[in-house]
Amino acid sequence: MNVSEWIEQYHKQSDGRFETFKRAFEFAHERGLKTIVETGCIRFPNDWGAGMSTFLFGEYAKNFGASVWTDDISSVNMDMCRSVTFQFKDFITYVVDDSHKFLREFPQTIDFLYLDSMDCPIEDKPGDPELLRSQTHQLNEMIIALPKINPKGIILLDDNQFINGGKTKLTKVYLKDEGWTEVLGGQQSLWTR
Repeated sequence: MNVSEWIEQYHKQSDGRFETFKRAFEFAHERGLKTIVETGCIRFPNDWGAGMSTFLFGEYAKNFGASVWTDDISSVNMDMCRSVTFQFKDFITYVVDDSHKFLREFPQTIDFLYLDSMDCPIEDKPGDPELLRSQTHQLNEMIIALPKINPKGIILLDDNQFINGGKTKLTKVYLKDEGWTEVLGGQQSLWTR
């Protein structure tokens, strides 16, 4: 089974994230990327509306020889994540910590970075402090992680296509200034060099 065939089984469930997940996994496989790092884990069983990212990363790791580190500040969320991804537990390291601290202390090169911590309001309310907080949080994650990313690595950002710019608004400007290119956008934003 190749990567494209494997991910195709999740086309309907992944919905608005399918094309970006598919291309990200294809890039990862083509480039031999093995270390997947995620901030913000699965919070509910069968929660395809939020992406089920840790599940997909775990299954990819099992099928294609990779390793996943997932971080969340909530131990309740992480307990749920452990339960939902139990079949892939040998391929996933579960960390409960602030994402900035986790990324700062991460001891390896990051091949595939997925940023999805902190909820972002969907409504378009200019000056909304929760919106700015989520955008700034993701930007700071990116600033911390960028020096650790493999030159052939990929970055996938969630909560992108909101009318208010979503969580990705500030991070996308930063990545572009740092010489990265957005190769696919939608509900997620996929970046490479």
